[in-house]
Amino acid sequence: MTTQTQKVILLAALAIAGLLTLSPLNAQSRTVDFNIPFQFYAGQTTLPAGQYGMAFDHPLNRVLMSAASLDRALWILPQRISGSGQDLAAGTVTLKFHRYGDTYFLREVWRNGRDEGLSLPMTKAEKRAARDSNYRQVALIHPM
Repeated sequence: MTTQTQKVILLAALAIAGLLTLSPLNAQSRTVDFNIPFQFYAGQTTLPAGQYGMAFDHPLNRVLMSAASLDRALWILPQRISGSGQDLAAGTVTLKFHRYGDTYFLREVWRNGRDEGLSLPMTKAEKRAARDSNYRQVALIHPM
């Protein structure tokens, strides 16, 4: 491999690393705050009731959840979904939870009404809860 090729590969690697490190900073600058009054699952992680900040990293299609009561932040990797754009207030962010008994699971995050949505896959814990309980409720949480 020539020195010129090595330089090009090094510059490309540095550019990619720079973009990846800027992405979380960009996401954290647009935080939406929520008060979630119940313990819940976000993916495989159980989180306590409390105040949460949620930031969106659009280029990498992920969501960052953080809370003052937690010693770390949690990246959520949802899938994009589309909706009708009609049932939720435009310009707001809404969290949609599925509830089985006393257990809540974060399933969707909606932005701008129902125009832009993100869906978390059903986890093993939620599948088990759904199988053990024939009753499901939906809870919508709006920003503070």
